[in-house]
Amino acid sequence: MNGASPATTLYAFSKEGTQALRRLRGRRLLAAFDFDGTLAPIALRPEQVVTPPGVRAALDRLRGLCATAVISGRSRDDVLNRLGVHVDYIVGNHGIDGLPGAERETAECVAVSQDWRAQLRGGEPLRTLDPGIMLEDKHVSLSVHYREARDSARACAQLPAVFAALQPAPRIVTGKMVFNLLPPAAVDKGTAMLRLLELAKARAGLYVGDDVTDEDVFRLHQPDLLTVRIGRDDTSQARLYLRAPSEIPRLIDALIVELSATGSQARSAAH
Repeated sequence: MNGASPATTLYAFSKEGTQALRRLRGRRLLAAFDFDGTLAPIALRPEQVVTPPGVRAALDRLRGLCATAVISGRSRDDVLNRLGVHVDYIVGNHGIDGLPGAERETAECVAVSQDWRAQLRGGEPLRTLDPGIMLEDKHVSLSVHYREARDSARACAQLPAVFAALQPAPRIVTGKMVFNLLPPAAVDKGTAMLRLLELAKARAGLYVGDDVTDEDVFRLHQPDLLTVRIGRDDTSQARLYLRAPSEIPRLIDALIVELSATGSQARSAAH
């Protein structure tokens, strides 16, 4: 990989994709994943999302071969409750919640988010726009979901005006039928990935995600970071793509083959 801006045109299981994965062989690796839409399929409501048994089993097979992480838009505790398998690092709220070394920034984000919740009166003005709009308090940040709005297009158009009145001004990250409101002190997934690579003493990384917030990792263009998007999107900065979350176990098993081929050198990656 080079410093150019790639488009997601390479299927992960194409000849070129397999070669890119093979280049991770023999490297001290951190394998990191988004949660919703990546390890677990998107559901109508956030509380309905669960990790499929096949994904849990694949992650368990990966244990000990490399360091593993989940970097999610959910709160860290929410991911812990839903993941159902051990990984070395879990970071929530798009990179700030549970990130080692970011305790001061986390405390600041908590204070700002709770102040925003008060300004929004617990979501009452949002439900006035449309009763299907839902405010999710993730402690370190807020998310406003409009998937169940009566008129989702109208809700999407009107919500930014509500957010513009918040003080301090949030960093707004859009997602799939959701606006994520991040405090000024919040780091993004790219910063979190770089920090975890450092903590894991990794010499290479793999990151898999599906959404706009994952582009903060995809656009890093680190020569030793292989990025994979769920769903082909030629505007994405990811290097490879998978067709659907259902291909995650196959990707993990392909990674296991490469790491197992290097024996004890690869197994030292998680230590």
